[in-house]
Amino acid sequence: MTQSKYLFLPLLFAAVSSLFTQAAHCQEPGPKSLLPKSLIDFLETEQKRMSLSVDPDRLNMGKGNTQDQFYAPENGNVFDLPSYWVDESLTHAFKGDGMNESIRKIMFRDHNGVEQVRFFVHPESESLYAEFLKSATPADSFHATATSSSRSLLVWKEGVTPFMAKVSLNKEVSAVVRTIPISEISRSIGTHNTFQASRELLPRGFEWMPETLGVIPQGMDRGGMLIREFPEGIVEGKRSFVSLFALYGGGTAQGPPLLVEMINKSGQSPSEFVRTRIIEPFVRTWISTTIDHGFSMEAHAQNSLLELGEDGLPTGKYIFRDLGGFDVDFQYRAALKLPKANSLPFINDFAKEYHQSELDGALLRSVYNHYAGGFVYNLDKFLPQWMEQGLIARETIGGLHFAKMLNDSIRTGYLHRGFKVSPDASGLQWIQGAALEAKRSVANAVTGHTKPQGLGWSILNRLFPHSKWGCEGVLSDY
Repeated sequence: MTQSKYLFLPLLFAAVSSLFTQAAHCQEPGPKSLLPKSLIDFLETEQKRMSLSVDPDRLNMGKGNTQDQFYAPENGNVFDLPSYWVDESLTHAFKGDGMNESIRKIMFRDHNGVEQVRFFVHPESESLYAEFLKSATPADSFHATATSSSRSLLVWKEGVTPFMAKVSLNKEVSAVVRTIPISEISRSIGTHNTFQASRELLPRGFEWMPETLGVIPQGMDRGGMLIREFPEGIVEGKRSFVSLFALYGGGTAQGPPLLVEMINKSGQSPSEFVRTRIIEPFVRTWISTTIDHGFSMEAHAQNSLLELGEDGLPTGKYIFRDLGGFDVDFQYRAALKLPKANSLPFINDFAKEYHQSELDGALLRSVYNHYAGGFVYNLDKFLPQWMEQGLIARETIGGLHFAKMLNDSIRTGYLHRGFKVSPDASGLQWIQGAALEAKRSVANAVTGHTKPQGLGWSILNRLFPHSKWGCEGVLSDY
């Protein structure tokens, strides 16, 4: 009788334990409730519609992955991101032009007359900084979650405007240890400063996510951190954007692919939609940035984002992130008399840190490897499937239809600008030679060797309305 009196106790204990466990894992309202809807929607596309599909012949995606999957993008978990106050004198810290005041307030402080900078450390990377952090002061942690990249985090807390922190991840993802090298810290800030100086001249179809702070401990070759801001209007919900991979990524739980929804909503045929709203806007922007402004980018499906209008359809503007993936030809920009950045920081070797010996190859990689291999490859992979499934209107298209569309759009763009291109140029590998020849032609015209002719030179007349095109020299080798 006495024993049976207490038989219910284990059941009661189990029930109470279950309640505590559920409470501990409860996500509502949770940290994400502090985010504006615009960024919750952005995270949905980054985490739930992520795709790693690429052309294996053009982009190498390794298989090794040692990261704790709790922190992986596809799981969408929120975690505490530790931060530390470190003496700025113990780091290489570079500030980008136009830094948002809200970023400045949370990232810097004067502590007893010593300038200090906040340094974020990914929970899986604390051992990387064991020695460096001995002299650091622990600071408050922030909420964080991975975007489509395990080391590019959305960071926020109550009372702070959300931003992104690209932190060093001392783990393998796709067979590469994702720590940030010293050269990327200086190059990212210098590239941002270059764009900031030329903001009024850049093509309408181009925008970038500002990277306004780069920090790496002195004495470390790898282990940097970058602070990335959202373009104006994104956080406030006045604008929205989506990564290219999200157009075809995601499973059935997310409903039809975004590109399917967009095509059907537009009333255009699949080919017409892709050509006029995605590929041709990219081509116009890419030709202008490479020829008129002297820079190219790693335009793969993660770094390239489309601005969306109120109707949810692409506006024709591309927003690019990850400035460490840009290559800027500074000698060419100087020949074109384009505005100079207020500062181009470097730590050891300017030419090496800014990839000045790799500029020619970067022109080809930008399109052939990154845009075609990382994005257009998937258009040719998925759109025929969607047509077969009845998700979008059927069209009679041949193999590599969209790769050919990209090739023809670039060739047409060069011809429209007045540059010589073989009418049967195909396969995209001709782009590097054509781009170099176009750059040489433009530079020679600006320096006075050749008088500019035709529609292709309208951009130069806009940039340099008072030029007399006198003969002042020839830029023959850059």
